[in-house]
Amino acid sequence: MLAPTTSWTFCFFLLVVIGGLLFSRRGAVEALGVSVALTFVLPVWLEVPIFGIPMDLRTCVAIVALVAFFLRDPRQVWSPLTSLDLLVGGMVIIHVSSDVYHGRDAVLAGLLAYGEWAIPYVAGRYAMRSFKGVELLATCLCGVVVVLSAGGVIEMFSGVNPWEVIFGNRPIDGVPRDASRYGFKRAFGTTLHPIYFGLLVMICAPWSISLARWAKNGAQRSLAVCALITSFAGVFSSLSRGPILAMGAFTAVFGGIWSRWCRWGLGILLVAFLGWVVTDFNGVVSRIEKLGGEKSRVTKLKLDGDAVVLSSSRHRILLLQVYWPAMSQAGWLGYGSDALREFPPRVPYLPADEATRNTLKYVDNAYVFYILRFGWTGASLFSLLFITGAVTGIRLSWDRSIGVLAGSMAAMIIAVASALTTVWFSYDMGFEVLWSCGVLAGMASTQRN
Repeated sequence: MLAPTTSWTFCFFLLVVIGGLLFSRRGAVEALGVSVALTFVLPVWLEVPIFGIPMDLRTCVAIVALVAFFLRDPRQVWSPLTSLDLLVGGMVIIHVSSDVYHGRDAVLAGLLAYGEWAIPYVAGRYAMRSFKGVELLATCLCGVVVVLSAGGVIEMFSGVNPWEVIFGNRPIDGVPRDASRYGFKRAFGTTLHPIYFGLLVMICAPWSISLARWAKNGAQRSLAVCALITSFAGVFSSLSRGPILAMGAFTAVFGGIWSRWCRWGLGILLVAFLGWVVTDFNGVVSRIEKLGGEKSRVTKLKLDGDAVVLSSSRHRILLLQVYWPAMSQAGWLGYGSDALREFPPRVPYLPADEATRNTLKYVDNAYVFYILRFGWTGASLFSLLFITGAVTGIRLSWDRSIGVLAGSMAAMIIAVASALTTVWFSYDMGFEVLWSCGVLAGMASTQRN
């Protein structure tokens, strides 16, 4: 087992060397795309403080690759703007505005906002500067999917996380290290939570579909098929209902984009499901609990003085009741990042009873989280980012050169957006989501250019 600082340093310089070789032989665009994509297989808990700010490998490699990219030819920076560019810029502005309003230093707020939203997005944006080198990036990401999925399956069956063996134990982030379901260990992989890991694998899955379409030889085609098959296994290894259902949604939406019959079938199923929810809401929740092997328990929570049934699934419903008073008073700018750095969050209007606050402390809904953090303005921009990303991908799916990738990424973004109703937007997989939005914006800008 390597020491964390040693691991971080070794991995960082290894990726810089790989990026440098690609930079000299294949160009700045492919070096940027591949070097950042390779960081997706490294654990998120490897961080070192730089100027007092914890920096993970994805962010540091992206910064170095972007600097090299811009220095190679500053003219490459300029390209037609897209709606996604404006929305990510809006997220940076609202982030800074909210945090400065609540007392944070403006320079620090700007650096943190740029690192959280702009760096992963811009790294994806300029990795898709042209369609010429996309085959190498797709091949790399198929390899990433295979490694992640294989590691997840090994962890599920053996109970040992391969990344922890090499890089040291992950920090505990609310979920016990030996968390299990159905008698198997839930895979954490490179992340701090099984839900994040399952979503991370799904976020990378569209590239396997694309490589299968672009493959020029048997080796590439075999890698693409292997990545596509193992991506389902990788998502399942998390044993988390959110990512598993999201993977099903991704498959269904992707089919719906390309087939009229699938669209009709998907529409009928959606109407039927909504009808079931409206007519038998408790029955739907009970089925979801059984799917996850949960045991409901009746507990006395001082919300309205009534006994309520509590489980992991029902927690996500009750949090709307618990946090609605704070949400309704969040205003345009919310309560700021510092208020949401710990759970329960330091926001007003929470239940007075401490046991109730601690029982329902996790804000497992990204949209609720951003209403509290950045107000209704921030939550609206955040939601529009997913809507615009999906619309951009669907529109680009008609382009023969990139249609398969764009369409599958649109389906992935819709699936992630639905899964975020059950989990907050952690940077463990949020980096890759923003990077993917940047890739879509790069495709849209390149097509327009």
